[in-house]
Amino acid sequence: MRNWILENRLANLIRGERRYNVKGNIVFEIGHGCHNMELDLQQLAAAIREVDAMFPWHDDDIDSKMNHKSLFYLSGGRVVVHDLNGPLKMVWFDLFTEYRDIRRSQVYAYEKYLAKLAEELAKKKFVGIAEVTSAIEVRTSRHFRVN
Repeated sequence: MRNWILENRLANLIRGERRYNVKGNIVFEIGHGCHNMELDLQQLAAAIREVDAMFPWHDDDIDSKMNHKSLFYLSGGRVVVHDLNGPLKMVWFDLFTEYRDIRRSQVYAYEKYLAKLAEELAKKKFVGIAEVTSAIEVRTSRHFRVN
């Protein structure tokens, strides 16, 4: 059965099926008055991994019941400070799945997964964190075989 799935996927790619590459972000916004506070980025990363373990993203497609990690790579977090309308400090984490090319329906499912991560992380009420946001970056590609 697995060979049929892989052959079917390959045939779809040869016909020019559109595929999407996604990168997720979890953003922690630091509350006003807490900008000078030192953040434990490892604690925030561990919390993301913990919530991912409770609510993993998975592929519901019957044709591709392959076991892939929903959180294949998690960056160490980077602190970004905006000084336009007063200081705004954020911590950005990049998240990547093990999937390289996914279908449109999987993109929607991944967006919902990121939103669930942000919602559950906000419930943890970290000291100094005012808001948790999820973001998704999507790139599309089409492959055509040269005859």
